[in-house]
Amino acid sequence: MGVENGDLVGFIYATHNVAGVTRVQQVAVQDDARRLEIGTQLVDAVTGENDWLLSLRCRENLPAVEFWRNLGFEVQGVDRTPTKRKQGVVRFQKVVGGLWK
Repeated sequence: MGVENGDLVGFIYATHNVAGVTRVQQVAVQDDARRLEIGTQLVDAVTGENDWLLSLRCRENLPAVEFWRNLGFEVQGVDRTPTKRKQGVVRFQKVVGGLWK
């Protein structure tokens, strides 16, 4: 959880698997708490000692795309399959450990 001045201002939902992959499902930070490194701290908090890869998906029209790039995540592709969504979904990954670091 992200806390600023005693108030809850953000959260992260992530899953881990036994192969060392963490998948970020959602990060949310209150508008007036953005740019205070809360999101970065949340991402750092879910990275385990045995993790070697972080992955996530993000709609391509969101400002969060730049946030993920600034944290060192690399675009693996953009899914633009015809769906009800008008924007594609960017797939990001970041190697954080293991033999590939």
